[in-house]
Amino acid sequence: MDDLLAQLKAEYEEKDNPKKPPKQQPLPIESSTEITVVPTDQTQVSPTTSFLSRSESQLLADIKSEFEAQEKAEALTRQQQSQAEKRRLKSSPQLPVLPNHQTQLSRTTTFLSRSEEQLLTDLKSEFQEQEKAEALKRQQQLQEEQRRQEQIKQQQKQALIQEAEQWLKKLKPRSEEGLWFEEFAYGYPSKLEAAIDYLQALKEVQS
Repeated sequence: MDDLLAQLKAEYEEKDNPKKPPKQQPLPIESSTEITVVPTDQTQVSPTTSFLSRSESQLLADIKSEFEAQEKAEALTRQQQSQAEKRRLKSSPQLPVLPNHQTQLSRTTTFLSRSEEQLLTDLKSEFQEQEKAEALKRQQQLQEEQRRQEQIKQQQKQALIQEAEQWLKKLKPRSEEGLWFEEFAYGYPSKLEAAIDYLQALKEVQS
């Protein structure tokens, strides 16, 4: 607004102050002639300049008043629209607030997490049961193998007993081997046990 007023004022000042004509040199005055004094250009221009300045000021004041009135009308219109919008919002029914996408996603994630946790728990329990079953199976197999080895030992011992009995029956007490065996069996509870260890030692040496 101030720029517009300054521009208008500059245009009116340019119109009101035209270029002054060059000053003329006064003619020689004779002593016997009476000269009438004519008003100068400055005296003639002054009333016109004052009149134009008053017109310019009045015009600028009118334009400023009109602009300010227009601004006030626009501000009043904006205020009325704002108040009307507030009344409309107050009178309109409030809609229920729906859960946002983030809340729904969080609930879905929680549900999936619980499902995954339950699945992991079931898999862990199944794995533990399977480990227990395999451990029990290995223990049963070990026990069975121990029983089998024990049976084999018993069978081998029974076979050695029978072999030892047959060997003692064939052994001649007065022979060199018989005399040596008498000394060997001196520390055993019975000759049968001594014969079993003797025959078993012979098999190990021969193998």
